[in-house]
Formats: sequence, C-alpha cells, structure tokens
Amino acid sequence: MNVINIIKPDALNNEVSLRYYFKNVINIENIKSIKLYYMDNWTKIASMIYEYDVMMSSGNCLELRKKLLTSIMGYYHIYPKNNGIVVLFNINDINNDNITTSLQKLYQLKKDIRKKYVSNTDLYYLKFLNEDDITFDKPLYDIDLSGLKVDIKKFPANFPYDDPAYKMIFFNQIHGPNPNSLDEIKHSVKILNNEDVINEKRLMKVLKNEI
Repeated sequence: MNVINIIKPDALNNEVSLRYYFKNVINIENIKSIKLYYMDNWTKIASMIYEYDVMMSSGNCLELRKKLLTSIMGYYHIYPKNNGIVVLFNINDINNDNITTSLQKLYQLKKDIRKKYVSNTDLYYLKFLNEDDITFDKPLYDIDLSGLKVDIKKFPANFPYDDPAYKMIFFNQIHGPNPNSLDEIKHSVKILNNEDVINEKRLMKVLKNEI
C-alpha cells in the first residue's frame, strides 16, 4: 500500500527538523520502501488535497475553506519558492495490523515534529483585503491565488494577538493524511500521480529499497 508524507516549504528551511524526521522515519516497521520526489508547487497540491477535507466535513464548508485558504496563502507569500518533497512509502499490507501500526507511527512522528519544531515559533496572521471578491463556495483549487490581496502580520511566539479580522496561518512543516481514513490516503496519492509528481524524473533519492 502506498502512503505519502509531504515535507512543506517551511520544513525545508529547518535542517534540525529534517534530520529528526528522516532519522525516525527510516526505522518505522513494515515499510518496504521509501522514495523522495521533488515537488515544485506546494500551494497547488495543498488546494487539491485540502478540498477533500472540505468535501468530507460535516461543518461549515465556507468557513473551512477560508481557514484552509489562509494557510495556503501564507505559504504563497512567505515561502515564494513554493517547493517541497513528497515522501512515498510502500507499506507491507499482508495484514491490516501492519498498515495500522505504520500509519499510526507516521502520524505520531508528524505530531512530534510539530511539538518540537513548530510550537514556540513566530506567529503569523493573515487578513484577506478583498474578501468580498473571493468565492468560497467553489473548490479551493479553482481559486486564483495571484488575484488575492492580503495583509500579513508577524509576532513572537505566544504573543496575545486577538483581531477577528486576522486568522492564524498554520506553518506546520509536515503533511500526512488521516491514518484512520484509507480513502483519504488513497486520494492524496492519486492527486500526486495525476499531477505527475510521483515519476522517475522527479525522483530525488531512495532511502529504503524494496524488500
């Protein structure tokens, strides 16, 4: 079974975080192979992946799109290179216990990185200046980011900023699908395949060969 993590642009700027990630991910059980692929448009991929979250949500889709678009626009402006790395895992799926164990460990690693290397870092907030012109009832991937006007504020960690017009940007380094949703996992891999991210031309390195 194929599963992905995505190392986002902010993680690429944090060597300590990257070392921690790869040191731990290489030792997770039941993973048959690990391959790294270069990705040159994180915000485009994010818009496609996160729209799935919107479609599966039982809450207010418009508010969720606004929240997700806030972070997508944060990456668009703060990390203009917009690049990342797709980590493709092939998990031994002889039985469901193997899959569950590996997925949970990948999920825990993502949480550990956010706790160690995202908490207590600078805070970013964003306000859409032309919000009335944004159509939040259409999919995220159909929203033209280049046409959006924003204002971004930066504060030190734990700064008590509370302006309802500004929403927090979540720079959380690693994307990984919900370990409890095989449909979401398969959908993420399908998006990357369809966008031609997972191909031999973009292959950067093989960390673990097929066993």
